[in-house]
Amino acid sequence: REVLATGHGVTINDSVEMSEKLESQIVKRRFVINPDFHVEILETPGASITDLNGKEVLFVHSKGATFTPFSEGVSVGKDKRHTTLLKGFDVIHNFENLDAILIEFKK
Repeated sequence: REVLATGHGVTINDSVEMSEKLESQIVKRRFVINPDFHVEILETPGASITDLNGKEVLFVHSKGATFTPFSEGVSVGKDKRHTTLLKGFDVIHNFENLDAILIEFKK
């Protein structure tokens, strides 16, 4: 995995050894979102992440990917009594069209 950061965002590139690569294999990359934030899956395809004030703070996209929201598992607070449901989205590719994930910072 290669992660490249700039002042405008982050690019995530995954690579797989040719001996391990099968065209029918699926790559699922999971992003868990801060429970105070909101994620909206768009048709672009991509995901828009907004803060408590409704301001877009991140935009995540990847060519040829399917974006699927999830809501499963729990996060346990410091006092072990407070739990919250984990929310976020999966970015799904098959190996034949595996492309970078771009995370853009919004101002």
